[in-house]
Amino acid sequence: MGILVSSFALYLGSVLGRPPAAIGLLMSLVLFPFALLCYPFGKLCRVWPKSVMVAGGALLYGAALAALAWVPPGWLPAWMILLGVVSAVNFAPSLAMVADLAGAGARSTAMGAFNAAGSLGFLLGPLVGGLAVQWAFAAGMNPRAAYALAFLAGGGLTALAALLAIPPLVRLVKAGRTT
Repeated sequence: MGILVSSFALYLGSVLGRPPAAIGLLMSLVLFPFALLCYPFGKLCRVWPKSVMVAGGALLYGAALAALAWVPPGWLPAWMILLGVVSAVNFAPSLAMVADLAGAGARSTAMGAFNAAGSLGFLLGPLVGGLAVQWAFAAGMNPRAAYALAFLAGGGLTALAALLAIPPLVRLVKAGRTT
């Protein structure tokens, strides 16, 4: 999400020429389904495997983020909603998995650590996006290509993290520590 707050907002204004109100609307279209669907996906992860929802949601989010610069402007509202949905698919079961793994005596500490990790992601997203765009500009890329590189970097790192998480998730499921 961090890269959306920074690089995507800059892309909308500087490349697509969107006014501030339109940028705010598109950002809200990510956060509204995210907020709306966290509870239902939290309930659903009691039935569906949390590990599949966490890894699958992160992979889908990474792919959707990486493709962002190629989404036609008229499709951006629907794409933002998609990003919000797949974020909720990942986030709600992640919280439930933290609760599974922490145990009753350490849940509050584990939730604090989980939120700290999320805040670190919010910090790194703008940094990765800004560095990618700056590097692309220095390499002579046009603004659209520069932001495409930022979205590819952010989405690619998200997808890579999801892929790297699969073996530990499989071990946790096999050990009976989560679903």
